[in-house]
Amino acid sequence: MTKRRSIMVLLLAGLWFAWLQASFLFLLQTYFSASFQSYLLLVTAWIAGALAGVWITSSWTAWLWLSSCCSSATLTTIWLSQLALPLESTWCLLFLCALPAGKLFRSQVNEWKNSGEMFFWEALGFTAGLPLATAFLMKLGTLFCKMSILPGVLLFLLTIKKGEPDVAD
Repeated sequence: MTKRRSIMVLLLAGLWFAWLQASFLFLLQTYFSASFQSYLLLVTAWIAGALAGVWITSSWTAWLWLSSCCSSATLTTIWLSQLALPLESTWCLLFLCALPAGKLFRSQVNEWKNSGEMFFWEALGFTAGLPLATAFLMKLGTLFCKMSILPGVLLFLLTIKKGEPDVAD
């Protein structure tokens, strides 16, 4: 992967993580509960998933993006349909959505001499993603939540390597 492509992946990943977190919090507070427990559920699952993602040694990073997209789409569909989902299952699906957040930096580190620059590009995407998510949520509402998996699909396509494992692992 070239450095330019790595920057694109990092920016898009940061943007997508912001979009996911904003849409998940919106959906949780709208369809589950507007109490601090919803926020706690999201935060603990996300941090645990990101931490677990750091330790994943699988060389197929792209598949983590795809599994995150599927988990996100499942949660969004269940919440918007107001179907019953146990808290434990909700936590597990949120956990799966966060796995690529931990794996991202391990999969990109070989392109960077200075890891601070790598973190900068992801943080820039996340920082830009929060106001964009707010604006899109205000304008599109639940349609934005349904469409928020699109950057994840693009990340899957950008990181899939035909028969080649990640070089960082």
